[in-house]
Amino acid sequence: MKNYYIKITAALMLILASAFFCVKLAYPGKTAAGNSKEVKALINTLYSGNVHISPELIDTNIYSVCSAEMTNGLDAPALARQFLGRGVRRDGDSHYISEDGDFTVNGTHFIYTPAVPKFSADTQSVSLTNATKIANMLCDEYGIDYKNGRTELSGGRNGISVAVMKSFNGLPVFNNALVMELHTDGLHSITGVDFVVNSGTAKERTAKSISDALTEFMNTCADKNRETIITDVRLGYLLENPDNTETTAKPVWRIIVENSAVYYIDA
Repeated sequence: MKNYYIKITAALMLILASAFFCVKLAYPGKTAAGNSKEVKALINTLYSGNVHISPELIDTNIYSVCSAEMTNGLDAPALARQFLGRGVRRDGDSHYISEDGDFTVNGTHFIYTPAVPKFSADTQSVSLTNATKIANMLCDEYGIDYKNGRTELSGGRNGISVAVMKSFNGLPVFNNALVMELHTDGLHSITGVDFVVNSGTAKERTAKSISDALTEFMNTCADKNRETIITDVRLGYLLENPDNTETTAKPVWRIIVENSAVYYIDA
């Protein structure tokens, strides 16, 4: 009996150690950053400007970034076949239809609308908890690569929006994405853009620190007469003009505040 308890205790310790290791891998540098003097000093500085942030959101890692020339990679006929199946037919210069729905291209943007909401049986109880799983199922069905990018959720009055972002240089390109609109009766639409990297990329450099970015946000964006609560801050890239066929992806810090307003600070 004594050996039994020893084995159980050892097993529990191993599980806890493994869980801690996984958390460290999933959130590199976050735990150390939360206890550092640098983070505490930054929090105090922001507090003086009526800006509040949890220390767990502050990643003090040093990143290398570079800007990149991007081009519209949207292949309308191929994407229409992905969404509409073999029975797809062209109905005008930028419109495709089939019994499964319709697909329209407007410049660099596209929208797919299914004839009836997709996966209606599986989304009767759609929530922020299962929306990612449902979006992944849809990506698998349509042949969309989501495993090398970033997926983010946002709740709305009529349902949940799931953004599937492409990545560059190991970081998300926030507006190079497709967005799925999920309602209780299923998928209502998919909209988005599809930009790819040209051969021209700038030389890598060290990104602006999160401390400098948040201080700049406080000084240029936040209203010092009212409390601003930051709910997320993340390094990534932003297409400067996704309406153009050719554009540049520049490094930015994306800052989201409590009212869901989004700000971008050049990195």
